[in-house]
Amino acid sequence: LYHFYNRCYSYHFDKYRYDICFFNDVKQNNVRLGKYTGFEIFEGSVNSDVVKDSENKIKFLFTQGERCFGNNKSRQFILYLECSINEIEDIINVSEPEVCSYEATLRSPMGCL
Repeated sequence: LYHFYNRCYSYHFDKYRYDICFFNDVKQNNVRLGKYTGFEIFEGSVNSDVVKDSENKIKFLFTQGERCFGNNKSRQFILYLECSINEIEDIINVSEPEVCSYEATLRSPMGCL
């Protein structure tokens, strides 16, 4: 995980810009979606076309983001790390499966270790 220490990535999806700073915070435009609160290792696949189900994966957790207007809950963001044989690190998707709860997947060679 040291590879990600003090690294920030910016990505544009639709009309939003996402700034993801490992071990710090995540923002959507100027709205803080969450502060880094830890990571978890889990079994299974985020995208079965890329990794095997038996491999361990890491998800980075960002919680205590700014409050939502509709439900007054704090925003949160989960970033899944996925194995990629390419040298290029890339965010492959960002979604909002629940109101003010966001998820993204980062493909990286670091996800293969």
